[in-house]
Amino acid sequence: MTIRPAALGGLLVAVLFGTLVVQRPAPVAVLSWPHMPREQRAAGRDAYFLDLVRDPATGRVPDDVRERELAYAATLPVNDGLSKNGVPLFDWTEAGPNDVGGRTRALAVDAANSNVIITGGVSGGIWKSVDAGLSWRLVTSPGAVVGVTTLAQDVRPGRTNVWYAATGEYLGASQVDRGGVAAIYGSGVFTSVDNGDTWTRVVSAGNPTRFDNVFDFVLRVAVSPATGTLFTCNAAVGIYRSTDGGSTFSNNGAPVLGRVNDHVLCDVAVGSDGTVVAYLGTPFAGVTPANAPGLYRSADDGLTWAPVAAGVLPTTAYRPVVALAPSNPNVGYAYLSVLNANGSLNAAARVFRFDLAANTAAERTVNLPAFGTQTGYLNLQGAYNMTLAVKPDDENFVVIGATDLFRTRDGFATPVNNRSDWIGGYTSSTNSQGGPFAGYANHHPDQHALFFDARNPNRLWSGHDGGVTVLADVRAATSTADWGDRNLGYNVTQLYHVSMPATAGDMQSIAGAQDNGSLYLARPGAASSEAGAGGDGSYSFMGNPYRYASSQNGSVIRLGPTDFSFVTPAGADEKLFIHPFAIDTANENVMYYPDGDTLWRNNALAAVPPFNQAPTVVGWTKLPVSTALGYRITAVEIANGAAPRLYYGAYSRTGVPRLYRLDAPQTALDGEVELTLPADAPVGAYIHDLAANPANADELLVVMSNYNIRGLYHTLDGGATWTVVEGNLEGNNTLPGPSLRSASILNHKGKKVYLVGTSTGLYATMALGADATVWEQQDPSGIGASIVEHVASRPSDGRVLAATHGRGLFNGMPGAALPNEAASTAAATALLPAFPNPAQSTTTFAFSLSAPARVTLRLYDALGREVATVVPAAPFAAGRHAQPFDVGRLAPGSYVYRLETDGSR
Repeated sequence: MTIRPAALGGLLVAVLFGTLVVQRPAPVAVLSWPHMPREQRAAGRDAYFLDLVRDPATGRVPDDVRERELAYAATLPVNDGLSKNGVPLFDWTEAGPNDVGGRTRALAVDAANSNVIITGGVSGGIWKSVDAGLSWRLVTSPGAVVGVTTLAQDVRPGRTNVWYAATGEYLGASQVDRGGVAAIYGSGVFTSVDNGDTWTRVVSAGNPTRFDNVFDFVLRVAVSPATGTLFTCNAAVGIYRSTDGGSTFSNNGAPVLGRVNDHVLCDVAVGSDGTVVAYLGTPFAGVTPANAPGLYRSADDGLTWAPVAAGVLPTTAYRPVVALAPSNPNVGYAYLSVLNANGSLNAAARVFRFDLAANTAAERTVNLPAFGTQTGYLNLQGAYNMTLAVKPDDENFVVIGATDLFRTRDGFATPVNNRSDWIGGYTSSTNSQGGPFAGYANHHPDQHALFFDARNPNRLWSGHDGGVTVLADVRAATSTADWGDRNLGYNVTQLYHVSMPATAGDMQSIAGAQDNGSLYLARPGAASSEAGAGGDGSYSFMGNPYRYASSQNGSVIRLGPTDFSFVTPAGADEKLFIHPFAIDTANENVMYYPDGDTLWRNNALAAVPPFNQAPTVVGWTKLPVSTALGYRITAVEIANGAAPRLYYGAYSRTGVPRLYRLDAPQTALDGEVELTLPADAPVGAYIHDLAANPANADELLVVMSNYNIRGLYHTLDGGATWTVVEGNLEGNNTLPGPSLRSASILNHKGKKVYLVGTSTGLYATMALGADATVWEQQDPSGIGASIVEHVASRPSDGRVLAATHGRGLFNGMPGAALPNEAASTAAATALLPAFPNPAQSTTTFAFSLSAPARVTLRLYDALGREVATVVPAAPFAAGRHAQPFDVGRLAPGSYVYRLETDGSR
């Protein structure tokens, strides 16, 4: 049925409908790009993230920096079109990737309603679904609640509206460095009293980068189903107990088990009868702990504790994970990463089954899958990924996770079959390149959270580095098609970089994502596909006919219409974890690639043979340019204009940042010019990004990313003179300004906008005025205070992309303050039939536009309830468009789809 265009809100809107029938699909084998194991990605990672953000004066991240920088950001002006003079520079939409989640350590299913799922992204906040994961809603302020590690519900009758969440990711953080030097920022403990719709902080984390507050790193929250008592397990401390929802803690604020600076890690669980168990891990070196490492039990709601199976359960557990059987709270399991006699971490796991009634434990490690780096093994990756869950109705049915997921039906009494009981993560299939690291369809390696649905004990929910998935029947024989993806709209992807084509109206993009590769989007909100080689997606470039993407440690791949080739220079050996490269927009056959203190240049990228799968010498020349001794190049930028040139910045922990300019870079072999930054440029500052004016090679912004420095420098004369333009982003000693990450200069129809991505969001200004520069926050209700790792813009139509580390990608088009292409009437729209229809696994929605328009396409069930947003108010160019959609997540039946266009860009 078709509705005639009608006036709405000053725009002419076209609304069209169609019907779709969904049938049950048959299982399909799916192959994927290889997923690289974490241990192959570790080199240089910790040092890289610390170098980016540390205060050069102290060598570490400032105390309380996340809370204080958010408090400062709240004082800055916003540009949202709501304030008296707030004419918006850009119209923002959430661009996705709508079908890819991100690292999820916290997940729980509502005990009263199986359709309600609460999750926590480690840098994307707390999310809620009311339709069993078919759609999601962020229920905390963007960027305000990060490092979510654990969730728990008060399951007592009449109290299921009460939830708790806690933060502080001690193991595996990717926003800053790991290992306790500057782990991911914790935000404290939060509670919700309206079933997860809103959240309030009840416990603040004092300093999220050092252990000066016992709630800096909360590993677990658990709630007694008998009393409602809240228990927390805090890294470097032990177990805390609260009977008033976290407002106060018993034992005069001290742990009820453990002691400050005794045990590195711990875990806690509460049984269905209120029995509490806790496992204290190994102590810090040289510490004699108040409570010996091992398993403890409390039968009086956490007031007193007694050891369990002392002498049997090991005291050398570095990271313990415990779980009690809901059907028999006397039975439980301990899953342990352990230390060797010399104090090093053993790569293999140990597992025990314990009986609280008998005070006994039996080791069943011999029946675990062996440790290994290939698929089919139980690989903990240094205790990074460990999770355990017992089926609600069977004390012997246990699921255990590391990189992969395995199940046992007899409590590990017999060997776990590393084929028939291997149910997630990697698969035994080879991937499309013949390698061993294929992934289960709709399930991602690196496991962090497992949750059985209490109302349907056969259904298992899984949180991992790729987001959220669900297994309908954990008992059944598994195949790669058994998992259901639940990431549509769960935008917690951690991005490092984004790129787009230069052509106006082309809405494609490539975004480099932590542990999810380089993701290609045909348009904002479209389903993504991988455009690289897995692992941690990094820098990219979208050209014609080739696109380029990269992964951690500088591996660059060229992607053609029908082929691919790796083009990394064979002689480069000094690579950053997220390694920059630059391709000349005036000649896409030319690439510049840093290598420590020097550069490689390739003048013949197209000559690299198709399907090359190793670093190459073809086209590469190592330039004799160099920086000072002990420096390495961290940023490169090509400036095209009347006088094309290459800028590159270099970093040393012990020296002032250095900046260089190479004129006529396509042919020059030397002749670099060092540009002298102002005398107050801080020693040890890290040049993270350079942004040249596309129309004027003499104009450049230099972005330094450390805290507590003046980090934004501007030149209009090719580096002869400089002005600090950080302005109101600088902050003060009490409330520091953000860490600056990226910049872009946008020229659009006679107007110029400067954009800066920071650790507290995206900011813009149309006028630089030295220290008086006023930066305004962009999209406060969408991007908010999320970390914006990279910002890109193009002059042809004013499009801006903001890549956040934890909230995915945001798309901006010129708003009321800039010239824009908004149409005065709705584009003539034709909604074509979906195909195939009926559909079993995927269908394609097609439509055509006579003029550019913003399009929204939604899907409704037979009762009129919205079940999916296929296209979320995204801009499209004139012409025919096809939008693929996965119907595998939908129940069989008839659906209505509704398309709206409003003629705006």
